[in-house]
Formats: sequence, structure tokens, C-alpha cells
Amino acid sequence: MIKLSKWTPIIVLMGLLGASCQKNENLLPEKPDSFDITNHYIAGTISPKSDSYKSIYLIKLLADNKAVFMGTGNDLTGSYSLTKDSLIVVVENKDNFRTARFAINEKYELTSAYYRALAMEYKTTGALIKIPEQNMLSGKTYKGEEYKMGPALNKSSWFYKFSSTDLNYGSAEHINTLETKNQYELINNSAFKYKNGNTTEIGFVVDKQLTVFRSSGLFYFGAYQQQ
Repeated sequence: MIKLSKWTPIIVLMGLLGASCQKNENLLPEKPDSFDITNHYIAGTISPKSDSYKSIYLIKLLADNKAVFMGTGNDLTGSYSLTKDSLIVVVENKDNFRTARFAINEKYELTSAYYRALAMEYKTTGALIKIPEQNMLSGKTYKGEEYKMGPALNKSSWFYKFSSTDLNYGSAEHINTLETKNQYELINNSAFKYKNGNTTEIGFVVDKQLTVFRSSGLFYFGAYQQQ
């Protein structure tokens, strides 16, 4: 017969408590990862159902769930909400209402996009871009086909060139006539905006491709590959 000591019940109880704690620890939620949405911004294209042009929008994602919509017009301030599978941005302004909705996966990639301005819905693309540490446009040259809305002919070869010494750029049909004399606003180190009179141009770069939209009487747009 096994003789039990007076300490046996205490030892058994401690063992049970230890096992219980271990099980509870396994039930604790995992620590959140280091993903910070404010180190990113959204860039994409919108086009009417007729596909007559492709404009560009940018959305800054700031602290305290503040969002800033950017396009060829004035900047609009709104808010955003992020869940494990969606990112929703809204401007609650009856004169300039905007909403952009995105599905987002576990890798924080946008898998679908929806954009509405006032009552008009657009065909939409969107990408969640990490803000780089340095100007990704500086010193780069891009080439592609420029499209136009309206009766004017498209240009099969169009160049964009960004200065390596300042925030200037230029565009032209021929690289040898291109001058970088337009001063642009650098946005999140991988997008730009330029405004002069009735001309406004906005663009962003992802994976060595520059996407641009220009409003200057007609609408001009295209995607250009880094040279």
C-alpha cells in the first residue's frame, strides 16, 4: 500500500493548476503583427462605364483614422476603417461625397475595389502601396503610349523624365526634346502632382510602372515603363 504524505494533495493541486494555466495560455489571442496602415497609401485608377478615360486617385491614410483623397481637384478630408478583410474610406460631405471600399487579404493586398463620387460609380483599380524611404521618381525615365479622350490621336511613344537633382519633370513625344522644367509636388515618395493654370497632372509608380492622368482641356492618360 502506497503511503500518502500530507503534501500530496497540495502537489496534485499545483499540478492541476499548472495544467490549467498552460491550457489557458494556449487560448490567448496571438500578438498583433507590426503592420502599420499609416506607412501605406492607396493609389489607383477610376474610369466611367464608357471607359473613355482613366483618371487617378490617391488616398493618404493618416493617424487617428484620417484619410485624404487626392485627384486633379482639391484635396478632400475623410476617414477610414480597417478590419481583417476590408478597408473603407469615406468623405462625409454632401457636396463632395466620396466612398472607396476595398477587400484586403492576409498579406494586406487589395483584392477588389469600389469607388463612388456623389451618385456616380466608377470602374476602379487600387493598390495599397508602402511608402518608400526615398523619392522613387528621382532620375527616372519612363516610356509608353499616351491615350486621349476625344478626337485627338493617341501617341504611341510618350516619355516622362524626372530630374535627379530637384523636384522637376517633363514629358514629350521625343526624348531628345524633353525638358524637366515642371516643378511637381512629391507625394509619399512614389507619387506626384503638378498644377499650372488649367493643367493638372497626377501619377504614381508601382513596380517600375508609372501611371499618369493629365487634365488639360482634354484628358490624357497612360501607363509607362521605366527605361
